[in-house]
Amino acid sequence: MKISAINKLASYIEALRPIIYVPTFDFNAFDELLKQINSNINTYEFNEGLGYVNFATKQMETGYTIAEFLSLFISSEKQTAFIVLKDIHHQLNNPKVISLLKSIALKNIYTDDFYITTFIVATKLTIPVELENLITIYDTPLPTQKEIIQIIKVFANDIDIQIANNLIDELSLSLKGFSAFEITQILNLAYQNSGTIDKKDAQLILEEKEQIIKKSGMLEVLTYNETIEEIGGLDNLKKWLSKKSEIFNRLEEAIKYGVDIPKGIMIVGMPGCGKSLTAKATANLFNVPLLRLDVGKLLGKYIGESEDNMRRAIRIAEAVSPCILWIDEIE
Repeated sequence: MKISAINKLASYIEALRPIIYVPTFDFNAFDELLKQINSNINTYEFNEGLGYVNFATKQMETGYTIAEFLSLFISSEKQTAFIVLKDIHHQLNNPKVISLLKSIALKNIYTDDFYITTFIVATKLTIPVELENLITIYDTPLPTQKEIIQIIKVFANDIDIQIANNLIDELSLSLKGFSAFEITQILNLAYQNSGTIDKKDAQLILEEKEQIIKKSGMLEVLTYNETIEEIGGLDNLKKWLSKKSEIFNRLEEAIKYGVDIPKGIMIVGMPGCGKSLTAKATANLFNVPLLRLDVGKLLGKYIGESEDNMRRAIRIAEAVSPCILWIDEIE
């Protein structure tokens, strides 16, 4: 059974995971998630730009540096609290900050009646080697199709417009891969453009997906005109691709009746045997966008950075799906 997002985070807290790293840009969504888990626990927030702020009101409190803020918790012997550190990834190469985070984390594990969970919420994942074994990464899940449908219905109700149920179903498929924040932004833009939400907004959703790709710098959208007939040999592969193309041509029906969607294939061979040509021809056959992932751009110098880049790339591909994700030089 799949564990819900809130239960997964709650289980990390109950298991005394001392530092939970949440790579996300949507701080408000995380705040709401934390309140749902336990709104009675004292929560202390430090924001890299604002300093120490009141978690509930977001008003600035007494001025502290991050080191001074963390030091407040070191002297305490008995305490139950959440520490929420936002956008402090730039500080995670500071030896003093690392030492303080480690001290609080170890105290959480080994000291009775000291239960402080530290959350690092940032748009970029940066894990110093000193904290690697103390950090648990929590990826905020994207909305399911049912949740997207609910977001659309709430949006329509708030602005008092009618959207047909069949159109809501179509839009929910197109909006898969976006966060709740991004979905609301797209719906707002569509409404401002035409005063309603209709089938013509499918093009707007596609344009927003292209924006995400451009901003990432890790993926590129390729144009293609190659056809399956141009591939020499590989008859079994071409037959399989032609069969699977029928699923993409009738994707909504396939999903409705539970038909398995093609996942992926690995083509291995010497240069010039048709690997790149097959990727382009497949995108043409399936009539979907072709994304190329540059593996070299994923590599980072910090622990966990390469993995985070891969997660971001996969998330972007999910936002653009259905698509062909061409991972070249995967070895």
